Amino acid sequence: MKKALRFIRSMRFGLLLLAPVLVCTVLGSVIPQGESESVYAFTFPGAYHLILGLGLDHIFSGPVFLTLTGLFGLNLTFCSIYQLRSLSAREQAVIHRAEKAEYDSDLSEAQRLALEEHLGKRRWRRLEGEGRTVFVSPLPGWYGSVITHFALVMLLLGAAGIFLLTTSADYSVMPGDNELPGGIHIRLDDFHVTDENGRIDYASTLEVTAPNGRSSGVRQIRVNSPLRFGSNKYYQQSYGVSGELEVTVKEDGKTYPLHMTESGMISLGGVDGVWYDNVYPGYVEGADGSIQVLTQTTGEYADPIYYVIRMNGGEMTPMFAFPGDSLETADAEYTFLRPVTYPGIRVKTTPVWVYALLYASFALLVLGLYLCFFTPAAAVAVGQEGYAVAAKSSDTQLRQELSVFLKGEKKNA
Repeated sequence: MKKALRFIRSMRFGLLLLAPVLVCTVLGSVIPQGESESVYAFTFPGAYHLILGLGLDHIFSGPVFLTLTGLFGLNLTFCSIYQLRSLSAREQAVIHRAEKAEYDSDLSEAQRLALEEHLGKRRWRRLEGEGRTVFVSPLPGWYGSVITHFALVMLLLGAAGIFLLTTSADYSVMPGDNELPGGIHIRLDDFHVTDENGRIDYASTLEVTAPNGRSSGVRQIRVNSPLRFGSNKYYQQSYGVSGELEVTVKEDGKTYPLHMTESGMISLGGVDGVWYDNVYPGYVEGADGSIQVLTQTTGEYADPIYYVIRMNGGEMTPMFAFPGDSLETADAEYTFLRPVTYPGIRVKTTPVWVYALLYASFALLVLGLYLCFFTPAAAVAVGQEGYAVAAKSSDTQLRQELSVFLKGEKKNA
């Protein structure tokens, strides 16, 4: 059992896990996760079958990545606990090595006093020994590796929070103001399927306003460039085409705009009205005046045509309508406008505390690495004959620093 625990907390086991975790992380960062098949076909036209076949569209929720990160988190946790528990013993071992080590070089009386003063100014603890004075580096330096390990554990917890607690919902966003659940407003200024050169380029220009009135400003989002605002991320997910109508009520003359994203009945009294079937991207007119609709196109609808059924006085009349056409029933007039291409926006919501945990772990990681590399966990024994250096890990940098300092003192003497 002890051998198993020793292996689990060992650096060797951690490095064996870290390599595949990093590979999965890089792949998951390069390849958008959780998107529709059309997104992968557009973004990776030559490799999307392979991506979907290997499950690279959901790396972070796959069993391989979850198992690897779980074991890596276990390794870091055991390693951190072991280092924290053994910190005092490691410090005593370094002090003992410094007391017993051979002197690195001779010291003059002036150099010895200057070295002791130098270490004292750096707040190294002074311990009097037999024939030697031992200076121990400040306490924070001894905690560098422990802080680094705990920061990595926090990073994994933050990543787990994003995976387990993030929710997503898809919305059809029409031009103008759109209110989403929770009091969020999205104002869509523009959406296009193709760029100015005719190339496919799904992009939405929009502004998000939080319930408290805070605004994201006008931003543009694309397939691989979402907008992060507050605890939400807004993705360009899909697009659709909405039929646009204006219904004018004959009784009071009021006009009401309608967005039709699917088939349905439009009626004031439930009897007369229009059955909206679909809007098509174009049509071909035969020599006899017949019309054949086109069902597929790329980009905007060049020559849209509506297919509807008018219901008036008990009669049902199938007909085509073009933008600008109007038809009447007993109680209303229906005017067809140009259809609108609208985006489908996916909103992913992650609790704010998860991001706070991630930011804190990054800050803690930077602190831990700084302590590891720039604040040595070491002891320096100073005696009448010279000085000796011992460190928790590598003492090369400290030896070089002290050597340069003493050379400077020798020149100044």
